[in-house]
Amino acid sequence: MTLIMAWVLLVSAATAGAILVAETILRARGRATRGLWGLGLCAVGTVTAFALFAPPATDASLFAAPSIVETPLVLTGVKAGTDSPLDRASAWADVAVSAGDALLPLAWGMASVLLLTLLALAHRRLSGERRRARPVRLQGHSVLVTDRLGPAVAGLRRPVVLVPPWVLALDHASQQLLLAHEAEHVRAHDSRLLTAGALVAALVPWNPVAWWMVRRLRLAVEQDCDRRVLAANPGVRRYADLLLVAAGTSRFPARSLAAHFGEHSTDLERRIHAMTDARLRWRTFTMTAAGTALLVAAACEAPRPDPVAPGAAGAKLEADKATAPSTPYFEYQVETPVSAAPGSTMPRYPVILREAGVEGEVLVSFVVGEDGLADPSTLKVIRSTHELFSDAVREALPAMRFTPAELGGRKVKQVVQQPFTFRIAGAASGTVRRQIGKVPQLEGGDGEVLEFPVQVRPPSSSGSPQNVVVYSSSGEVVARHSVEGQLTEVRIDDIASVEVSRRRACAPGAPECPTTVLIRLKPGREQAYRRK
Repeated sequence: MTLIMAWVLLVSAATAGAILVAETILRARGRATRGLWGLGLCAVGTVTAFALFAPPATDASLFAAPSIVETPLVLTGVKAGTDSPLDRASAWADVAVSAGDALLPLAWGMASVLLLTLLALAHRRLSGERRRARPVRLQGHSVLVTDRLGPAVAGLRRPVVLVPPWVLALDHASQQLLLAHEAEHVRAHDSRLLTAGALVAALVPWNPVAWWMVRRLRLAVEQDCDRRVLAANPGVRRYADLLLVAAGTSRFPARSLAAHFGEHSTDLERRIHAMTDARLRWRTFTMTAAGTALLVAAACEAPRPDPVAPGAAGAKLEADKATAPSTPYFEYQVETPVSAAPGSTMPRYPVILREAGVEGEVLVSFVVGEDGLADPSTLKVIRSTHELFSDAVREALPAMRFTPAELGGRKVKQVVQQPFTFRIAGAASGTVRRQIGKVPQLEGGDGEVLEFPVQVRPPSSSGSPQNVVVYSSSGEVVARHSVEGQLTEVRIDDIASVEVSRRRACAPGAPECPTTVLIRLKPGREQAYRRK
């Protein structure tokens, strides 16, 4: 839901920018512009409905994860401690996003119901004022005199002119101008247009662009009416003075449902400025056009978030092959989705992680072309438990083969999401790893060798050896050795990261369950540790 809202906001902003550019051009040529904002609000409502309810452009199946099965490890595993802080933070982030996506529709619905209720109450209040108002004939026009509302036009089926008592005290010319303005609103059915705009904003209360467009619609309605009145009754000075009087004395709480003669001071200033100077401001126009172009480009590039059925985490894997399709993944409509070709190359289990007993998963997305080959440039790692697993998938992808998707008997490209699960055959329940955030320091400083962190040292009575795997920044194993004491023989200033791994199947501190420490070196530091 969050992604859908963000996409709608981007498209709405691009639409509003394009309308603002078009309005500037039309206003300089003396043309009406309220229709542009009405169409823009319709577009916002349509885009929102499309993002929520339109079926995805393609529907494909997420084929099950291929199994990466290796021979059992010679090392006996040990049960490890807790997950790394990074894993816990990632899990909490996933929970927060899921909770937010679950609550957003409820909050959206409640806000829309509240706003629609307020609009209904405003309409009811207008109806009550119309019933209590006193009908009079003024300058040849039928009007309703009300003590609390106006001057304005209200009503959907039969719009009427509402005026306060002070209008009756105006001179003949001022009354004629004011009533001409309201008569133009009646002829143009502006109250219907404003009500429709308010309904759209109420249906998307979280969209600030929609609310801004409603305000621009109100301004455009009044400016169009001003232009028509002045075309028939020249005299900008008198008309502007009348606007100032109306703005200072009139009140109209239900502004969203009626065309109102008096407006907010900011909008009133814009109306008067439009009457006196309609020239095109090239600097402002150029900046607006440039910003709009960027928004339109971003909206065109941003893909519509499709309703995605989350891929299953992969069934129990027993063989070195891809199993049958399982949970569907909706991306776009095809008749035959992509599937893994029999005998296709599979990622190699990273030696370092296999020997350390580390298991994990990688979820990636990529495009499979008409030739059945994956496009490596489209590879995106969505989730990975270890960077070496990601590297293994990245290296194997160019050699992997797929059966391409088909549409209408023709092979087509398709975006797929593919999980790769790395499991060690015969392992009871995998491993747990711990990332050491800060390399422990000895009194001798960075020149000393790394001491085992306190939380992974074995009890002195166990005599359990510590397995150390040293690998380069590129993932190449540099050295392996077993340490009986507490020193790893690796200088602290050569270390990029430290990771501790234990097998789940063993009890902590058991002699047959050594701890494995994975030490990643900084670039160019591997030569000193290569064993001959």
